[in-house]
Amino acid sequence: MINKMLRVATPLLAAGVLMLNISHVAAQLGPNGAPGGGPGGPGGGPPGFPRMPQQPQGFENMAQDPAKYTPEQKAAADVALKWIDATDRKDLPAQMAMVDNEIVYRGDPSETLGHGARGFCSAYNFTFDVSWERFDELYVVAGPSEALVLIKRADMNFGAASGLGGLGGDPVAVATFARVRNGNLVEWLDAPINRVGFTNAGGDTRPISIAVQPFCAKYPTSPYQRTGTETGPRFRMPGPTPQPVLPALKAGLTTYGTVKIESRVNPDEESTLQTIRAWIAARKANDPLLLAAFTDKDAVFRATSNAHSITNGRDALLKAVCATMNGSLDLTDVYVVGADFDSAGIAQWTRTDAAGSSVPMGSFFRVQKGLVTEWMDVQLGGSPVATDANSAACQKVNSTIASFAPLPVNAIAAPGGPPGF
Repeated sequence: MINKMLRVATPLLAAGVLMLNISHVAAQLGPNGAPGGGPGGPGGGPPGFPRMPQQPQGFENMAQDPAKYTPEQKAAADVALKWIDATDRKDLPAQMAMVDNEIVYRGDPSETLGHGARGFCSAYNFTFDVSWERFDELYVVAGPSEALVLIKRADMNFGAASGLGGLGGDPVAVATFARVRNGNLVEWLDAPINRVGFTNAGGDTRPISIAVQPFCAKYPTSPYQRTGTETGPRFRMPGPTPQPVLPALKAGLTTYGTVKIESRVNPDEESTLQTIRAWIAARKANDPLLLAAFTDKDAVFRATSNAHSITNGRDALLKAVCATMNGSLDLTDVYVVGADFDSAGIAQWTRTDAAGSSVPMGSFFRVQKGLVTEWMDVQLGGSPVATDANSAACQKVNSTIASFAPLPVNAIAAPGGPPGF
């Protein structure tokens, strides 16, 4: 009976949290869903004072009202909410029911990509440890075929002294890029936005061995997994047991924001916004060399919707992106989350090729120190648009890269003196 009551209470509680969130969002939005007024005079100031500027520096949307989601946005947001709920209830079957057999995943940018549901089940251990996740921010871009979700969350790692977890017991802020297709997660890429590991360089191509938990062995593996064997585990856990989450705790974990007011973002997020705008402007101008100025030389990227095709290197990135520079684009949405170490952003835009065919597009960015360190494009719907590897932009890229061939070692001056000194 108790279990039945809890199962009934869970969706009601989730609805209550969403209603709380909508009220919070509505207080930040004007009558048309744009960032706007609050109490007092127009724009939230004291009576008689003029409206405070809420329009972002560009003309992009940086606010969403969950009550006005499109069906595609709502479906993707619901997957994210169910994900957090299943994670914090330690309900592995419910979580894995949302995971595509060929999911591509990564717990940190320093890790190589993992492929397949079996490895994901073992690698993402929040369903069978004692940590929790707090949902802080959410933004969704969606089209007829796919949706991209940017999540800001905090991993609540309880202190080692309590016997409940590690990482000093501090919450770890994480940006998550999730890709949803047909109600399933096909990508899940995490990036801690505060430094918690040794590196965040990315581009790791080492094969990985999966420490498969016994209760994960039933899920499919993937032919893309870059290892022929699965080694013995570093740890063994008993099978997870679903459990209820106390209402007060759940409310604190899943209340989230969907609005960014640019005048209130932190400096790292503002820098990321400007980098993304500069990147989009360079693409809109069909100028790959200008785009290179905002791209890290070791950037990790994927220029197509194939989640398994990720690679790295600025030169390779320019050769890939120049093939799409044969039309125009229109940026409509941008949203960022970030801190002192790492920042992530999501953008929605419309791409129109030289033949006049338009499709909805989504992009994910990771930015450090004003440079794009990770970029991924996804076509959100429509028929594939034409690309041209011999476009004027690609010819410019190829000739420029060729002209920057490495110099011989003896031509490079030693510090403080001419060659040979």
